Amino acid sequence: MPTDSTARPVVLRQRYTLWQQVRANMYGRLPLLLETLIALGLIAALFVVDSVFFLHHGSATLGDALVATLGLLALQVPNIGHGDQTTLTLLAFNLLFSLLFAQSVLNSLRALFTKRSFALQQQGLAAVLRGHLIICGLGRLQIRAAVRLVEEGYAVAIIQQDDDSPLLQRALALHIPVIYGNAVAAQTLRLAGIQHARAVLAIIDGDLIDVEIALAVRALRPNIRIILRAFSEDFDRGLEKVFGPNTAFSASALAAPTFAVAAVTRHVEQVVRLGDELLAVVPIAVPHGWDQAAKLEATQGIRILARLPGPAADRLFALAPLPALNRLPADATLPHNSLDAAYLTPTATHDRIIICGLGKIGYRMVTLLQQVQPRPHIVVMHLDDGEASFAEEIAQMEGVEVIAGDAHTESGLQQAGIARAITVAAVTADDQLNVQIGLAARRLHGDVHVVLRVFQRQLADSLADLFGIHTAFSTSDIASATLTAAALTPNVSQAFYVNERLFAVAEITAQAGDALAGRTVAEVRQGQQVHVLRRRRQDETLVLPDDATLIAAGDGVSITGPIGGVESFLRQQNRASPR
Repeated sequence: MPTDSTARPVVLRQRYTLWQQVRANMYGRLPLLLETLIALGLIAALFVVDSVFFLHHGSATLGDALVATLGLLALQVPNIGHGDQTTLTLLAFNLLFSLLFAQSVLNSLRALFTKRSFALQQQGLAAVLRGHLIICGLGRLQIRAAVRLVEEGYAVAIIQQDDDSPLLQRALALHIPVIYGNAVAAQTLRLAGIQHARAVLAIIDGDLIDVEIALAVRALRPNIRIILRAFSEDFDRGLEKVFGPNTAFSASALAAPTFAVAAVTRHVEQVVRLGDELLAVVPIAVPHGWDQAAKLEATQGIRILARLPGPAADRLFALAPLPALNRLPADATLPHNSLDAAYLTPTATHDRIIICGLGKIGYRMVTLLQQVQPRPHIVVMHLDDGEASFAEEIAQMEGVEVIAGDAHTESGLQQAGIARAITVAAVTADDQLNVQIGLAARRLHGDVHVVLRVFQRQLADSLADLFGIHTAFSTSDIASATLTAAALTPNVSQAFYVNERLFAVAEITAQAGDALAGRTVAEVRQGQQVHVLRRRRQDETLVLPDDATLIAAGDGVSITGPIGGVESFLRQQNRASPR
């Protein structure tokens, strides 16, 4: 049976212990404090010298000598009976040390109470972090990954080239230290705490820059985990040969399956891609006390990941193949099912999906929708702005029509056949244009399903009421889940969120004596609190295998679960692996 899950409290900012705060506050002040300690040592030595001198020149006891020493430090000339020259020399010597001590004390007070520069404050916070993750850059993808990590309770430091990022205040509000400098420079990496970091995310918008950062990091820490952002799949595979498997990811490749499936369904939250199989994360409403989860899994071929109690009904979060979405509404055990008409099937009068925009997301959507059955007619609208290479390639695909035109005008949408459209997906790189396209589509065809690509999660959330639940998605929001999980745990190929909890998908090979080999899918879930999503054995691949499926040594297995559970499971697997 799936484990019930409730919403966990969201961490609003990065936490520091009291000792870390004290250490961070002392950063940059230590040279002056060290100077004070040296002065204190010298004044103590002066006490010893003066006291010894007075003991040998008239003081009967050590107490008398200390009193005489204090008087000398107060510039009271002692009667030592050795002439004016000796008196003046001793007085000058003490006066010099008194001035040195006073100056050192003043410097220390200034160091403690004078506000440090912004850069020193940030460096101080980074210096006290241990086991943290370093994110290079401060764009939308980076800040979303940082938020994800902080929400999960992990510490983060950010390296930013300059202070002109509009997202700087967002990072500071999270109490994340921002280190200014070039992430390729060793000194900048050291200021960000590379020597104590757990992983580095080199996910700046530029493949070659990310590679330079990765090489600079490896020069300082050869074995540290590095996550890179790659725009080309061929480049992605090449990078993984150098830096290891599951280290290079394309944001568009991670996000495109969700956009593609959202174009043919109404309730998808995110999509997991296992080879050619697309699995949708969907919510299902059930009555309080409903206890047929195991039956639902067995009859519909889905996997229930979590259950969230609600005031009117409970919500199950399920991972389901696309054909299952069309079967769920007919199941008699779900009288309050929220998935009515979830799957949008082409008909004789409504047979097409209009994709507006032909960048990497649009191109990948077309290739993925080619695999959907029944396959809709696909119309791609794009501005004639240099994307002709994509246009020429997809125009050769069966059932795909390419139109150069302006999709946010009524005439452009009518040219694309809006009256026959099931879905209009606006996936250009311009938020405002995508919203305009969605509004124009709804004016012309009030029942059309609208899917929007936006870059800010807040905008996606605010558009939900306007365009329907979960039809606006942020590419950086989707991609950041995988980048975050992969940085935390090796073997993670992708990740997604279920009820604000990060679920990771890990690829492992079962070995004799471990927690997988010799166990059924049900036994793995009950004993390890992870779900088996796929079993690969020679030429046979089972996606969402039933509970009775046996896993043998040598099987390739895809598992999923909350990131903490997957981390724990992988550590156990590593301990069980033969050395």
